[in-house]
Amino acid sequence: MLSLLDRNLGQNHHVYHDNYYNSVRLAQTLPDRNVRVCGTMRANRGIPHDQEEDGKCLKKGQSALQRIRDVMVQVWKVKRLVRMISTIHDATIVNTGRTERKTNMEIK
Repeated sequence: MLSLLDRNLGQNHHVYHDNYYNSVRLAQTLPDRNVRVCGTMRANRGIPHDQEEDGKCLKKGQSALQRIRDVMVQVWKVKRLVRMISTIHDATIVNTGRTERKTNMEIK
């Protein structure tokens, strides 16, 4: 992955990518090179084991997060578990002002 970013290293870029490339190890490496990352990630890419177990107990609309230095790993349940990693964002959850049609629950 670093070879794909060679020309962007050290230039304070934000990179958004899908779960194929994301990992905790990569997210911990890139801020040292002035590159921040965000995107979804696969369960086998370094998500702390206890957080993955907590994620399995989540109900629809709930989330769990863990911070590892500058890296935030968040798991939340929609229809299935969604895993996100970011060195750009914080853990603030905001209301969208919309509600889900079937359950009438507010979408956050």
